[in-house]
Amino acid sequence: MLSLLFNFIKAGLFGLLLNDYLKRSYPDKYERFLITASYELIHVYSKGQILYKILYNKTVFHAKSIIDTNPQLKKMINDIYKKDVPQNQIYQIKNDTIHVKYYTDNTETYFEPDENSIYLFFDNEAAVENKCVNRVILHSQPFLTKYEVSNIQFMLVEAKVNDITYKINLKTEQFNYYIVDNILDLKFFKYYLFDLLTSEDKKNLDKIMVKIIDHNVNMSELEISDDKFIIIKKDDYIY
Repeated sequence: MLSLLFNFIKAGLFGLLLNDYLKRSYPDKYERFLITASYELIHVYSKGQILYKILYNKTVFHAKSIIDTNPQLKKMINDIYKKDVPQNQIYQIKNDTIHVKYYTDNTETYFEPDENSIYLFFDNEAAVENKCVNRVILHSQPFLTKYEVSNIQFMLVEAKVNDITYKINLKTEQFNYYIVDNILDLKFFKYYLFDLLTSEDKKNLDKIMVKIIDHNVNMSELEISDDKFIIIKKDDYIY
């Protein structure tokens, strides 16, 4: 390693000395040589770029023609690329349990109908581009998953259960609940706190006190239950 470094330093010094010698001894010829060499290098580089593009376009076109005329090969290629795209999901939250299925069609019945359940649609496909999964809260089937992202974002949301305060993040770099007509009710907060609350807490929980500092910097303490809830709208919210 030391010998390699020493040789590298020697080569660098030799190059500097040679450059200095040529500039002092043959200034005109050396300058013309540098200019000519620069032009030649640019010319060679440009021709190389053109040749590369021609070869690349021909190769890609030829490969695409082969794939398009071979259904089995085309299906195999499509399947390989589909593996990199996450599928959308539907979550059912029922009786303190979570069931998950892949979502493909809003006319399909994914779960047994249950009025005590809520459902979450995870738009994983759109998150490939924006890196954030929009989560739509649904309450009945069939699932109509067209949605609109809200313009608001609360500055603070905290839920209090048995004198313990939990911070609620409705939007992070990974997910977003600020969706128009999302209902933040008792079922939602039970789901959000699913891993933090005990089974006993969940059974006896008929209301939660929620503190918010909203997008207009107004502070409120709201009682959340099955009959009292927050609805996210486009530019505001309803309680």
